[in-house]
Amino acid sequence: MRKAWLAVGAAVALAGCQQTPPPRRPGLWLQTFSQDGGTRTLGAMRSLHVCVDAKSESRNAIFNHDLAVKLAIQRHCVPPTASRGLDGIYKFTSNCPLPNGSGMTQLTGTATGDFTSAFHLRLQTDTSYSPPYTPLNSHHVTDIDGKWLGPCPAGMTGGDMVLTNGVRAPNGMLPQPKDPRRAAPAHPAP
Repeated sequence: MRKAWLAVGAAVALAGCQQTPPPRRPGLWLQTFSQDGGTRTLGAMRSLHVCVDAKSESRNAIFNHDLAVKLAIQRHCVPPTASRGLDGIYKFTSNCPLPNGSGMTQLTGTATGDFTSAFHLRLQTDTSYSPPYTPLNSHHVTDIDGKWLGPCPAGMTGGDMVLTNGVRAPNGMLPQPKDPRRAAPAHPAP
């Protein structure tokens, strides 16, 4: 669940004002992930390939201000702040409540790069529960690096992803696991 809040928080924070990064260059991007100095990854996902086009970028809240505001309202987040410094670095922050009012997640971060050949996102999340519950309170730093590889290969269209383990996610939608209760019987009935 924390991964979902991290993604929403980053999108909301980065697109919280008109100071959003430019859209990524159309084509195939390799995005790599590390967490807490590389000691952890986001689950089993260390990297993914994503095919980007104008339409898929319009559905990406990091680059779409109106979509980010809509997500913030849906998640009851505090209005995010974002700015771009004279050095070209985008800085952002967002605060979102945890489900059922059980606490708060604060996300701060930076985005750098030209977004035509490479970018780097650094996200820091601090989660605190109310009443305080030390085992679940956390601080994490997640780094996401993107590198443009060239045109999308045949068979991939905007929004399509291929995960580290080779699983394809057409239009960013992961395949649903098969329900073992609906599996065909091992032996056909006589």
